[in-house]
Amino acid sequence: MKTYISLWIMCTGLCAGSQNLTSSDQIKLDQILANKSTLDEKSDLEGWILFETQNGESVFFNKKGVLQLNLGKRFDWVDGFYGSELAKVSKNNRLGFINKKGEVVIPFDFENVKVFSNGLAAVMMLGKHGFIDTTGKLVIPFLYEDAGYFGNGLAPVKKNGNFGFMDRKGTLTIPHKYDDAKSFYNGRAAVKLDTYNSTTAEEVGKWGFIDTTGKLIIPYNYAVVGNFTSNFTVKVTLPDGSSSGDVHFIDVHGNRL
Repeated sequence: MKTYISLWIMCTGLCAGSQNLTSSDQIKLDQILANKSTLDEKSDLEGWILFETQNGESVFFNKKGVLQLNLGKRFDWVDGFYGSELAKVSKNNRLGFINKKGEVVIPFDFENVKVFSNGLAAVMMLGKHGFIDTTGKLVIPFLYEDAGYFGNGLAPVKKNGNFGFMDRKGTLTIPHKYDDAKSFYNGRAAVKLDTYNSTTAEEVGKWGFIDTTGKLIIPYNYAVVGNFTSNFTVKVTLPDGSSSGDVHFIDVHGNRL
């Protein structure tokens, strides 16, 4: 006999492409769990999937449909674990972290936080970003205007209006010279320049990809880029005037797929 549960999927727990449902919808849990392409992307390594019930309780199920954690209505907002032992939660417009027992292990001290990656998470206080470890200890000071998560041992950080990349010790390894930057994945990070070679990038594209040494591997050919996936592909969009709106995938070398 199939089990039916009335719930709607929280977009914070699943990818943006998942279906938003009203509280009156009845969903076959086994059908949801079978949608691996949607769930695997943002569920953690143990398969914990975040839902919100009809009455507003935040609950985690595994991919077999077994309840793992019921947080009730303790928090204003709950995020997924994303392969970490800690998840972001919000209360009274401040953010902290819980463990998989639902215990608050890092207090609600922060204005904003990013997910843990490589053992560190970017956090914001008084408008500045630094990094904490999984005990809540500040290991990289609040020096940055913005910061992303660590990938391949490096994280994008913004200072004086430009992005560069630093290692887990806080050492800047790629200079602050980009107008925007995404985190590294599979050895590539998307970086953006609004102008280069005395040319307005709007005319030929803004985004390209660098390796972990800062070398430009894929030229600034794209108006919109995603992040590289586990199968080493990324979705990109060409700028206006060059097959305007053309959306396709490339590999880590820039070859169109």
